[in-house]
Amino acid sequence: MKRLELFFCLQNTKAAWEGYGEGLETIAVEFEKAEEEMKKVKKRFNLQAAFEDLEKRQKIFNDSKNTIETMFSNIQHNYDVMTMTLPEDKKDFLKKEVKAVQVFWKK
Repeated sequence: MKRLELFFCLQNTKAAWEGYGEGLETIAVEFEKAEEEMKKVKKRFNLQAAFEDLEKRQKIFNDSKNTIETMFSNIQHNYDVMTMTLPEDKKDFLKKEVKAVQVFWKK
């Protein structure tokens, strides 16, 4: 019985080594394909220009975001000051307007 177990163990080990070798060859081929595709992409697209464009667009976005946040902060401050002297019925109207601006901004 032990000889049979040893035989199957050796067969499984041989199959594992063969599978391992084939896997190494296959993965090497796949890496080469991937490298070729990356070279094609680099030739077709100017990746550095894409990074510069992204940076430019992020700056525009951040500048716009900061401007809007500053404006909203000013509106909120003005609302807080104005409601100190407004009657209650007028506060609700202004509160709705400020809330509408806030909801629009959070979208």
